[in-house]
Amino acid sequence: MVRVFLLLFLLFLTAFSEEKDIKIISNYPLPKNNIKEIYQKTKDINLIVDYLKKTGDFEKIYYKDGKLFLKRKLRLKKITVTGNRSFWKREILAITGLVESYPVDTRILHNIYTRLKKFYMDNGFPFVDVYIDAKVDPKGEADLFLKINEGKKTRIGKVIIHSSKKIEKNLYDKIIKASGIKKGDLFRLSEITNSVDKIQTFLQDKNYFDSFVNLISFIPSGKNVDVVIFIDFGKEYRLHFTGNKTFSKKQLEKLLTLKENGFNYYQLVESTQNIENFYRDNGFLDVVVIPNFAEDYKNMKTDIFFTIFEGKRYIIKEIVVETDLNLLKEKLEKLKGSYFKEKQIKEILQKKSEELYSKGFLNVSYSIDKKIDKKEKTVALSIKFFKGQKFVLRSVNVNKLKIEYSGDLPEDYSPEKILSFLDSVKKKLKDEGYFDGDAYLDVEFTRMKGYIFVDINIKVKTRKRYRNGLTFIYGTR
Repeated sequence: MVRVFLLLFLLFLTAFSEEKDIKIISNYPLPKNNIKEIYQKTKDINLIVDYLKKTGDFEKIYYKDGKLFLKRKLRLKKITVTGNRSFWKREILAITGLVESYPVDTRILHNIYTRLKKFYMDNGFPFVDVYIDAKVDPKGEADLFLKINEGKKTRIGKVIIHSSKKIEKNLYDKIIKASGIKKGDLFRLSEITNSVDKIQTFLQDKNYFDSFVNLISFIPSGKNVDVVIFIDFGKEYRLHFTGNKTFSKKQLEKLLTLKENGFNYYQLVESTQNIENFYRDNGFLDVVVIPNFAEDYKNMKTDIFFTIFEGKRYIIKEIVVETDLNLLKEKLEKLKGSYFKEKQIKEILQKKSEELYSKGFLNVSYSIDKKIDKKEKTVALSIKFFKGQKFVLRSVNVNKLKIEYSGDLPEDYSPEKILSFLDSVKKKLKDEGYFDGDAYLDVEFTRMKGYIFVDINIKVKTRKRYRNGLTFIYGTR
């Protein structure tokens, strides 16, 4: 059966080449097509190359010196699967991505082996073998043979751990539990590789920041298979915090970057800064954190010390709020007498600003001025927050093109929504054949009765309209 790609393109006749004819050189014979006819009428080689790419039938296309070079993909005439006792052929083909009577890129054929191996190993067959063979005729038609030796469906036996140091039984049991691997479970490669990540996370939580976990192999053990894992513990890090009267060790450990990035001087400095910033955000403006460490190379241990001088916690002594929002004013004034938390105050103002912006208040402005009394350990705040005037979209007009704005006018003005509508206008221009056309925004603002009314005029330049031209035909078997 012949399937034909009918690719309609819109044609504005312009000569792009002086060549009178085109020579086609292909690695395999091409099916029925009108490439030469299209070239003779358009002289546009770029157009032909573009539509040949859209057929999905070629690995490589290029043009040089009046010659069009085509590397056609193989076409899978038939796929034979043998040895698949546990899965249907359609399941195997779905995993490979191969379809009979369709082209296949030879550059991805090597992935078939990996995909099938992983599929079987994820379903209890750790020792599966896959063999791939193909017969290709001069026309580029291929018969593909997939031979599968599944092996036995297997369950997990023991988890064997080799390591860089002796593991105490208590820690060993915790590692096995953290892995999630259980004796008797069906062997699934993806779950076993996930277990390696789980062990890695567990060790980092135990302050083995330099540890490395690797899956080594699978060993047949009777009817089961044993999983072999290697752990390089690296150094054991012990964390010490002194002077932290207000916050717990657990709270401060979350601020460290050592788990994610390992231990080095840069991470020690960054972790120290994180602790200081955390304290300052909670009112300890005079905090000082001094880091230090001591290494025991013989026992592969490192002690990390953070000495914290908290200082006194600053209190908001006075707060003056200038705003056109009464509820916000009341909320902020209630902070008087509480601990100074600048980050919290900024988050309140930012959240309110974003809320108002979504309602058409595009010119929200706010500021925070603070006077710090280091002697009294107090802060005097002056906060200004003004929502400004509301922007209301009153009208949207488009000239030279029939397209309606979907909003219910008048409505809160959203620049993002208008830009999205402008994109829709430009798309409609292309859909109607105005490929060289464009559209522009003309925005008018009118202040009236405490509002800023917005009138949108979208000016359309259509230029020349392309017409339906020739039909590009490329048939495939």
